[in-house]
Amino acid sequence: MVYNSEVLKLLEGYERDEDARHARHPAVPERTREAVDRYVLMGVMPGRFTQSVLANNLVGAVMAADQNNLRALPSVVAYVVQEIPGDP
Repeated sequence: MVYNSEVLKLLEGYERDEDARHARHPAVPERTREAVDRYVLMGVMPGRFTQSVLANNLVGAVMAADQNNLRALPSVVAYVVQEIPGDP
């Protein structure tokens, strides 16, 4: 992936703030947070549940969720919306 300097600054901040991000969203399962983080920082495609959340596909997320992610779905959505860097 090729990023401009503004996006790189956002990603550097995202990487540094990992503990704070996770503390703000304790209900998000660790493996789900890690999948989102790997996608944001390295472009590693996550599993179906996380892909569906990232694509704003509620039905797909519910269908792909295990019990932990299903219970945590509102928190997972909040994590994605509040923590992933947006357009500079």
